[in-house]
Amino acid sequence: MAETMRCEREKQKMEIPNIDTRNANLTCQSLLTVLEHLNAAVWVIDQDDGRILFANHDAETMYYESEKISSDSSASLPLETSARTDLTEFLDKRNLDEREYQLLLAGMRVAVQEFDVDWLDGKKARLKIVRDLSDMNRMEKAFIESEARFRATLDNAAYAIVLTDDKGHFTQVNAAWEKMFGYTAEEALSLTNLDVTHPDSIEVSKEKLSALVRGDLDFYRMEKQYVRKDGSTFWGDLGVTPVHGLDRHLGATVGVIADITDRKRMEESLRENEARFRATLDNLAQSVTLTDDTGRFTHVNEAFEPMFGYTPEEARNLTHLDVTHPDDVELSRERLQAVVSGELDFYRLEKRYVRKDGSVFWGDLTCTPVVSLDRSVAAAVAVIVDISEQKMIQGELQKARDKLELRVAERTEELAAANRELLDQIAERTRVQEALKSSEERFRAIFETARDCIFIKDQNLKYLLVNPAMERMLELPASEIMQLSDEELFGQGAGEYLRQLDRRVLAGEIIETEHTRPVKGVPMTFLEIRAPMRDQDAEIIGICGISRNITERTKGVFKEISADQVSSTVMRSTLAEARMAAKTDIIILLTGESGAGKDHLASFIHDNSRRSSGPFYAINCAAIPPELAESELFGHEQGAFTGANRRKRGLLELAEGGTLLLNEIGELPLHLQAKLLTFLDSRSFTRVGGEKPVTVSARLIAATNRNLEEEVAKNRFRVDLFYRLNVLSIRVPPLRERIDDLPVLAQIIIAELDQELQLHKKAFISDKDMAMLCAYRWPGNVRELRNVLERALIVSPGPQLEFESFQTDAPVPTNKSWTFHFPPKPSYVHAVAEFKRNLLVEALNTAGGNKQEASRLLGITRHVLRRQLERLMIDVSK
Repeated sequence: MAETMRCEREKQKMEIPNIDTRNANLTCQSLLTVLEHLNAAVWVIDQDDGRILFANHDAETMYYESEKISSDSSASLPLETSARTDLTEFLDKRNLDEREYQLLLAGMRVAVQEFDVDWLDGKKARLKIVRDLSDMNRMEKAFIESEARFRATLDNAAYAIVLTDDKGHFTQVNAAWEKMFGYTAEEALSLTNLDVTHPDSIEVSKEKLSALVRGDLDFYRMEKQYVRKDGSTFWGDLGVTPVHGLDRHLGATVGVIADITDRKRMEESLRENEARFRATLDNLAQSVTLTDDTGRFTHVNEAFEPMFGYTPEEARNLTHLDVTHPDDVELSRERLQAVVSGELDFYRLEKRYVRKDGSVFWGDLTCTPVVSLDRSVAAAVAVIVDISEQKMIQGELQKARDKLELRVAERTEELAAANRELLDQIAERTRVQEALKSSEERFRAIFETARDCIFIKDQNLKYLLVNPAMERMLELPASEIMQLSDEELFGQGAGEYLRQLDRRVLAGEIIETEHTRPVKGVPMTFLEIRAPMRDQDAEIIGICGISRNITERTKGVFKEISADQVSSTVMRSTLAEARMAAKTDIIILLTGESGAGKDHLASFIHDNSRRSSGPFYAINCAAIPPELAESELFGHEQGAFTGANRRKRGLLELAEGGTLLLNEIGELPLHLQAKLLTFLDSRSFTRVGGEKPVTVSARLIAATNRNLEEEVAKNRFRVDLFYRLNVLSIRVPPLRERIDDLPVLAQIIIAELDQELQLHKKAFISDKDMAMLCAYRWPGNVRELRNVLERALIVSPGPQLEFESFQTDAPVPTNKSWTFHFPPKPSYVHAVAEFKRNLLVEALNTAGGNKQEASRLLGITRHVLRRQLERLMIDVSK
């Protein structure tokens, strides 16, 4: 059958009717070509005899496949067919109207169309076209599978996805949309996109959809506000894509919505931060510019325009090189490239700039890179200061430059500190809480275990807290101590003194002092520090004090000589004057030779004064360098000079409540004499490098071995200070004027040295040696006496002190004597030689044969002694 159909097709091509015109031939040929290449099986059947007039290649193939499947399959068509069945019978029996049906044998789905036509030779014929729908079935199945995958993707998407028609009505939403808006999928089908749009965004949403429907847009994306079912609003990022039908008209839209509320908040926060940053920049007096990595200005502050003459709009069209002097262009380009490439973290440069009007000025440029998240340099911040005037005034250049650097450094440090504080705030709070807890535990441990007395008072000077050490010292529980005043604890005098100190502490002072007061009737000396306690607003709310018992340390093994021990009249008179002066707080000037004991007399005055419970300090003005004298006397603040790493309290401040001896006051520099005079008049002073005056209640005693009146006459001592010091002058007599006191002084000094040197021997001086010491003039006074006794204690093997090496100008007692008769016998020469012989022999016997010592006793040299021995023929060996 297939072969028959091919033969008929070839025959039809060859037997085209003989038409005279060429156009008719072309038309017929074109028709056959179209039917041959039509994408369907085509048959042309004669209506009269059912003979096939034309069949194309697809018809031949379809018939061949039906024959093949029919012979291989156990199924059969409802009518009888075979490989040779006439095609007319095959088609007619299937009632081939214009419809679709199943070709059972082939298992193919086809669509059939029939037309009555006049064939080429004028015969009536039927044109039948059969299309294979198998490919369409596969496409439909693939479409269904694709649609299932699409719906699964739609339902599992993290973003809200919605399908709408061309009117904006929702036709489908995914689960993410339901969760985002609060509507169910069924409720969404009754809504439009405008129903969930915020009123402020409705108009622009309408315009966008209309543009999409008209075809003006192929896609659009916008950020808009939405309204949820519960009325709350949020920001969404919407992307809409059109879906066109086969007619190219808009059939639907697909929208993808992402919730960007958090991003909007962050953007708003960033905008606010940027606004504050720009406001800060605009308020700066310096010109501040922001440039990109090519050097083009992206932002300038308000100070830029008056400095350069360009408006901010004009500046954004310029680069940093456009305003740079030609001589500095290359250096500026190199520095910025180094910052952008990461070679430099920062640079500072003095360069010349050119204003809009062409004038030139010097600027101090500080450039810092702005690093992005990927560690690349995205921009640079430059601070420009006009330093033209400083350049013109060379003498002020260094000072101006240092001030500018300090200012920039301080601001940079402030910004860095603010950033660190912002980043570490939460961690810092936790750390502080832990530190406070740990500090409280340590403080409590120290408070309870400290041997020093620690106490806290309120503003009414009532005890709020005392530690166990204070309870043990007072032998009272803390509950009772906190109900008593200082007067009740230590007596009226000591209590009044402590109350005065506390009032000064409440005024803001920190006081360190020594004070002796009775505790349970026993005098005790305490070293105390009292400091104000402040709250978080720096308001003083109480007093914190630490008190250490130093009674044992301050106990002297030997007291000064009492009046009944003094034998000399002159010293008795001096002590009487000292006792009288001790009764008041007047300034005392002690005069006398060096080493006469002026410091001991000052200590005697202190011990017999009402300030005896306070400390006693002495400073030798001649022993300290002039440049350090002010710091030693008045103290200094931290940073007052090189090496002043912390605040130091001077001796005047340490002598609070006691006495300060200024020994050798004649050596005090003139500038300190003026400051000392101010203190004597006001009882207050200022530490070196300090600003606040310090008030001190201390008695002042001055001592000197110079004649201050002569020093005043020579302009080496201030006359006003001399008159201020010379209120009461006491002369300390030298030791030679009170030689009767030497035995008592020697006993006291020997006992003191014995304990100091830890010799533990009861040393004494023989009457002979004591007479020798009393015969000496003692130009070094008591100081020389102490040195002699100390040397004797060291070199003496036993308790009796030996003074063999001590030389005096007094005659040495001796038992040796010689008698001479006159006239001399036998002659003068013989008498003189005999006298010399006796002197030499006696000297050698006394020196134990030591020629060196014998020559010393005789007051001659060793050479003279040897010559005399040889001349007188004295045998030293005998």
